[in-house]
Amino acid sequence: MKKNANHEIKHNDRKIIVTKKFMKAASVMGTPEYKELKELLKENPGFTLEERIIRQKTTKTTYRELTYPVMQSIIEDEYKDDEEMKVKKIAEFEEIQALYAFNKATMYGHVKAWFVKNYKQAYLDRYCSRANNPAA
Repeated sequence: MKKNANHEIKHNDRKIIVTKKFMKAASVMGTPEYKELKELLKENPGFTLEERIIRQKTTKTTYRELTYPVMQSIIEDEYKDDEEMKVKKIAEFEEIQALYAFNKATMYGHVKAWFVKNYKQAYLDRYCSRANNPAA
């Protein structure tokens, strides 16, 4: 099997597997990709051309609309009856943000992990009930 960023040749299966981007570029006559694809097909007669399929994780949990303001709002709503506890939890949330502020690239992931660990059910109650009942 010969591998390239744009294509791979599977000799056992007699297939040339290409990326979607490469396939789109190769569909325009005169482009380098067109010439490369033409050469591949010439070198490998009888091979079929297939588009690479990217497998997506179906079990992955996503948290749509989960931004810092939304996290803070959920924390505030959780402790709306206890002002002292609300102030304490918001301070803890801000402390977590400050703790990971040194690396902006990973900050959101760490803060989200902390939030999900502590407030997952509150998030699900707010957003899953809205998904099931759009009028809410």
